[in-house]
Amino acid sequence: STMFNVREEISLERWPNDCKVAVIPIINAEVFIKGHGGPCIQPHLSNLTPDIANSGWRDYGNRQGTSRLLNTFSNLQIPVSIAMNSYLIDQEPDVFEEIRVHATHNENIDIIGHGLTNSLSAVKHISFEEQVKQSLNQIQQAVGHEQRPHAWLTPGFAAPEDSAKILVDNGIRLSLDATNDDIIYELKSSPDDDKGLFILPYSMETNDISLCMCQGYTGEQYAQTLIDYIYELASEETTKAKAVCLGLHTFIVGTPAKAFHFKQALQTIQQIPNMLRAVQTKMTNSTDANPWRKWFGIIWLLVEVNLISANIFGFSALFKVLPKYGIYGKYCELSTVLNSTNDDCSGQAQQYQITSYAACTYFSKGRAVLLTLLVGSSLSASIWYSIFQVLIDNGKITLSQLSYVWMSFGALMFISSFLFLDWKFPILNLGYTMDTKLEQTQTISTINANNKSKWYTNIYQRVGFWKYLLNSLYILVVLYLSILLMPNILLSVTWYPWVYYISQNDKTISDQYTFAFNMASLSQIILCPMVGLFLAFRAEQSPKQKLLNAAIVQTLAWILNILLCIICMFVNSAVIVPALVFNYIARSVIVAGSQAVISTFFPSEYIGRLTGIMWTVAGAITCIQYGLVHLTADILRSWRAWVIVLALIVCMSCHLIQIWYITLKKSRTRVSNADQVQSAVMSLPD
Repeated sequence: STMFNVREEISLERWPNDCKVAVIPIINAEVFIKGHGGPCIQPHLSNLTPDIANSGWRDYGNRQGTSRLLNTFSNLQIPVSIAMNSYLIDQEPDVFEEIRVHATHNENIDIIGHGLTNSLSAVKHISFEEQVKQSLNQIQQAVGHEQRPHAWLTPGFAAPEDSAKILVDNGIRLSLDATNDDIIYELKSSPDDDKGLFILPYSMETNDISLCMCQGYTGEQYAQTLIDYIYELASEETTKAKAVCLGLHTFIVGTPAKAFHFKQALQTIQQIPNMLRAVQTKMTNSTDANPWRKWFGIIWLLVEVNLISANIFGFSALFKVLPKYGIYGKYCELSTVLNSTNDDCSGQAQQYQITSYAACTYFSKGRAVLLTLLVGSSLSASIWYSIFQVLIDNGKITLSQLSYVWMSFGALMFISSFLFLDWKFPILNLGYTMDTKLEQTQTISTINANNKSKWYTNIYQRVGFWKYLLNSLYILVVLYLSILLMPNILLSVTWYPWVYYISQNDKTISDQYTFAFNMASLSQIILCPMVGLFLAFRAEQSPKQKLLNAAIVQTLAWILNILLCIICMFVNSAVIVPALVFNYIARSVIVAGSQAVISTFFPSEYIGRLTGIMWTVAGAITCIQYGLVHLTADILRSWRAWVIVLALIVCMSCHLIQIWYITLKKSRTRVSNADQVQSAVMSLPD
C-alpha cells in the first residue's frame, strides 16, 4: 500500500496578526466500555466489579466536566475543538446533545473525529479503516451533512503504519497523530503528491494526562506549566510559526479544582505577546464541496466584471452612436472652420463626457469589491467597444435594444450577487465558505478570540485590521493608485473630442483613432503577463526584492504618466500616436505594482478588505476629474486640466523612496559583509 513517508514543512513564518505561536485546545469527549478498563484515579480499585470509583470518575467527566469546559471556553470567547468518540452519541445522548448544540450554534466550537471509543480492546476486532469510516459517518449523520469532520485524533495513538493513507482516503485533511514537533507539516506519498495529510503535533508536554496523571501535578502546577511552555515558545527567535495543542480530558481538567486553575491559565496565556489566542482545527471545505457551483460562480463573476468595466470605460464608445439619435443634438453648431461642411459638435461630446464620468463614479463607489478584479478593465472595455461598433454600424441592433439588453444584464448581476457572495443569511449561502486566513497552509481556519475593546479603541491603538488600514505604506499605495489612474481615465473620456478637434472635425478620422485607442488597450493582454513576470523576478529571495520589483514597476508607471500628461497638453496630430503608446504601457503596469504591494506585505485575511477600500478610495478621488472635464471644453486650453493632473502625479514619488531605501540597505549590507571579511583576514596569524 501507499506510504505517506515524505515530510514537507509548511512555509509559514507567522500566524495572523504577526503572532509566533498558535494555541489549539482539544477537549477529549470519550466513552469507555464496561469491563474494558480505562484511566484510573484509584488504580488499586480497578480490579473490582463493578469499578465504582474509577468508572464513576470518568462518567463524572462526561456529565459535569464537559459542561464546565464548554462554558469556560464560551465565557472567554476562545475557540476549541472537541475530539469525540462516536459511541458517545448513543451511550451518552444528553452529553452529545450539549456538544451538538454548542457546535451547531457557536462557530468557535467544532467536532473532530476520535474513533469509536477509547476502550481499544473492545473494538480490536474492527479494522482501523472501518473504525475511521464508522466514526466519521456516525458523527456526520448525528450532527449534520455539513459537519463531517476533516480532522482526526486516533484514540490512544493506536494508528497503523498506513493510517495516513486511510485518513486521506476518508476525507481527513488534518491529523493530530504525532507528538514530534511544534510546527505544522505535511506528509505525502511522494514529493509530487498534491493530496497530502497535514500534521498538527499533539504535544505530550501540555497534555493533562501526562502532567496530572503520570507526573502527579496539582492544578496549580499544571496551569503554570502551560503558561511557561507557551511563554517560552512565544519568546524564542524563530522563522517558523509554532503550534501548541492543549490535550484536555473532561475527567481531569473538567473537575472543579483543576478547571479553576486552568481558567486562570487561559486568561494569562491570552496576555502573552506574540501569541495567537486560540485556533480551531476546523477545516475549510472550499476545495471539496459543490465544485460545480464554485466554477460556475467564477465564470459568472468574470462576466459581471466585464459588464461593469464596459459601463465604466466603454461608455465613451457610444460617442459615435449617440449623435445619430439626436442626443444632446442642440449642442451642435455650424463649424467655423473654413470650407467645412460639418457641424461643430464639441459641446455635444462634452455632455457625453460628463455622462460617462457619472457612470464611472457610480459604479466605482457601488461595486468596490468587484472592482478589485478590474486590473485589466480597459481590456474588456475595448472588446465591448468593438461589439458596440460592429453591431450598431451593421444595423444588427439599435441603441434602445442595447439599453434593454444592458438592463437585463444589470438584473442578472443583482440576482447573482445573492447566490455567489458570502451573505450572513444561511438560506442565501452556498455549501462552502471562502476562507483565506491561512491560505499558505490550506489546512485550518483560524478564529481569534473576540476583542472586547471598542472599535474606536482599536483605531487609535491600531489593533487588528486598523493596524494595516492606517499603515503608512498602505496609505501611500492607495494615494499612488488613485492619482496615477487619473490621466488614464481622463484621456479615455477626452480622447474623442481631442482627436475630433485635431482632425478638424473629421468624424471618420476621429472614429479611426478612437478605434485604435481601444485596440491598443486590448493589446495589453500581451504586455500584462510580462509585467507579472518582472514582479516575480527573484521574488522568492526576500520581501525586500518583492518590494523593489513593485517599486520599479510603480516608477515606470509614474514616468510614463508624467510624459502622457505633458504630451496631452499639445493640440497637434504628431502627439496622437505617442499618447497611444504611453497610455498603453502605463495602463498595463500601474495597477500591477499597487496590487503586488498589497498582496505581498499585508496579511492574507485582510487583503480583501484592504483592496476593496483601496478601489473605493480610488473611485472617490477620480471624481475630482468631474471638475477637470469642464477645463477641457476649450480644447486649446485643455492643458490646464493636464497641468493639475501632472502636479498631483509628481507628488506621488513614494516609490522612489522605496528604491532608495532598499538600494541603500543593500549597499550597507555589502559594506558590512566586506568589513567582516577584512576583519577576519586581518585576525589570521602571519
